Amino acid sequence: MQLPPFPPHVDSGRRSGRTSIIVTNYNYALYLGQAVQSALAQTDVEVEVVVVDDGSTDGSKEILASFGPAIKAVMQDNGGQNSAFNAGFAASTGSMVIFLDADDMLRPDIAAAVSDAVKNEPDLARVVFRLQAVDEVGEPLHLLVPPAGLPLPSGDVRAEVLRSADDVVWPPTTGNAFPAWVLAELLPLPVDDEPTGADMYLHPLSPLLGTVVALDRVGGSYRMHQRNAHYRGRTDTARSRFVLEISGRVHRRLDETAAALGLGRARPRSVALAAHRLVSLRLEPALHPVPGDTRMRALTAGLVAAAYRRDVGPVARAIYGCWMLVAAVAPRRAVSPLAEAFFLPELRPSFLRRVRRRARKAA
Repeated sequence: MQLPPFPPHVDSGRRSGRTSIIVTNYNYALYLGQAVQSALAQTDVEVEVVVVDDGSTDGSKEILASFGPAIKAVMQDNGGQNSAFNAGFAASTGSMVIFLDADDMLRPDIAAAVSDAVKNEPDLARVVFRLQAVDEVGEPLHLLVPPAGLPLPSGDVRAEVLRSADDVVWPPTTGNAFPAWVLAELLPLPVDDEPTGADMYLHPLSPLLGTVVALDRVGGSYRMHQRNAHYRGRTDTARSRFVLEISGRVHRRLDETAAALGLGRARPRSVALAAHRLVSLRLEPALHPVPGDTRMRALTAGLVAAAYRRDVGPVARAIYGCWMLVAAVAPRRAVSPLAEAFFLPELRPSFLRRVRRRARKAA
């Protein structure tokens, strides 16, 4: 399918050349000061630091007050991540925007690298970069997010998004930067029924407006801890249910946006969503959020989605299909390690070691 040219940029009215770093915080007082310091420490580029406190009750407000006029603090009642994104962008003035989770940190040269990328790519709609995983106290772990073996999206990825939106490998919130005009097109995000999930909207929608530039560098730190909503280092059926509940609404928005841009209809098939369905059905069927769903339906969707993928080779497609089959019929106790191997690629080496140990014992 021949796609039309990217739409013309909508004038956001921001010509400052500065980068806005928007820190979103809810009860992360333990980490908030480090996040703000990392934003203020950017070099070789003008930045403004906007911090949205989403109704914290843990001393975050006192931490923000200690920074005085160095930051622009936005205090609001608890409304969730989507609401914090909306409020932070409304308060910002930069022509580029980085959203920084309050438990993460940026490296001091990443805003300048983002600014340089914009100068060299007139159709740019997004910059992505990897993050160094750190533990709860900030000590580096031996892995990147996304893992080094997974290529970051780059260039015109519209066809890939329209075909398999949920299977594209994007960095978490802190590993992305957006021109203000893109956010002006896509925000405000819905807040009534969806207090969280900002990434799930911005991931598929922003590439429809322009190219993606992937920086071959680590741009910050991604903190892994038990309060991290998206990574706890273990199988999390609540996360699967959340993804399944919001994905339908995101797909409808993607379809509407694609049609408005003359890209046709978006009917993405998803290996990842089929995997979430199987994990939810196998581990907590009573809480499964998809009415009338069955293992056979989820398995069929997964096999079709795996066969439909064109961003990976035949071996990878076969592996996806085999995973679906095993997850559908394996003993229930095997589903959690299978889920970890699928959703947490950085844990796959340890998963494979466990499998080999069990195989040796069985022999």
